[in-house]
Amino acid sequence: MGSITCPLFQSRRAVMETLDHAIEGVSSAVLYVREAHPGADIPSHKDFDEKMACASRLRKVDGETRTVFVDGFDGRAHQAYGSMPNAVFIINRNGCMVFRSEWNNPSATQKSAGGTACRARSPSQKLFSPGTTVSCITHA
Repeated sequence: MGSITCPLFQSRRAVMETLDHAIEGVSSAVLYVREAHPGADIPSHKDFDEKMACASRLRKVDGETRTVFVDGFDGRAHQAYGSMPNAVFIINRNGCMVFRSEWNNPSATQKSAGGTACRARSPSQKLFSPGTTVSCITHA
C-alpha cells in the first residue's frame, strides 16, 4: 500500500520492486491509497479521477514498475486491510494471507516471500479477502 506523498513507501519502492525478480514465482503489486501527506503540490483527492491521476503519476513520473491497483475513493480496500499507510501483505496463489506487516520492512517481506508458506495453503489457515473493488493501472 502506498501513495506518492508517503515517504516510507517511496523510500522502500526500489527494494520492493526487486522481489518479482529475486524470488521465483513471486509477483508484487501496489494498492494506491489516500495521500499520506497531502500538501500544496499534491493535495488530498477531491474525487476518484484525482486519485487515478496520482496513481498514474506514480507509474509515469516516479517510474513504479509494479502493477498499481487503485482503491476506491471511499478507501474500502484500505480500510479492509487495516488502514495503515505502508502495510505489506503476502497472499499466496490460493488466496490465503500468509504474511502481514503494518509497516513495510523489505527484509522481513523478502524472507517471508521466499518461504514455503507462501506457496501452498495450509488446511488450518483461514482465507482473508476484503471483498472490495479496486481499479488497476497496468504496465504501459
